[in-house]
Amino acid sequence: MSHLWESRFFILIIMVAAMLASCASTPLRKPALDNRKEYVDAHRYLSQTIKEAIIKGKVVKGMTFDDVRATWGEPNEISTPEDNKFMSEGEVMWQYNRLFVVPVFVDFTNGIVRDVADDYK
Repeated sequence: MSHLWESRFFILIIMVAAMLASCASTPLRKPALDNRKEYVDAHRYLSQTIKEAIIKGKVVKGMTFDDVRATWGEPNEISTPEDNKFMSEGEVMWQYNRLFVVPVFVDFTNGIVRDVADDYK
């Protein structure tokens, strides 16, 4: 009986690890694929690179605030120069939390993604 319990526990650990790994590069509350496709269809002016990134659920340089919201939803935290004396005028940082993993930071300058800082990579 003890061997059976160990096997089940091992399988459970593998399943949890796989689940956590699948959300390692994106936030937990990512909008559904259908919603992301609707956004892309409604915004035909987007570059092909940004359209593909939104569909895949990835945030890339050049996206706007709305593009990022369509891709990952609302951030968990927003920092501005008023909150953080180390930020310059026009800079904004969004933080997306993930389960048991270092958060992702999206840095904007004048409303455009400048960098996506994901220390987990």
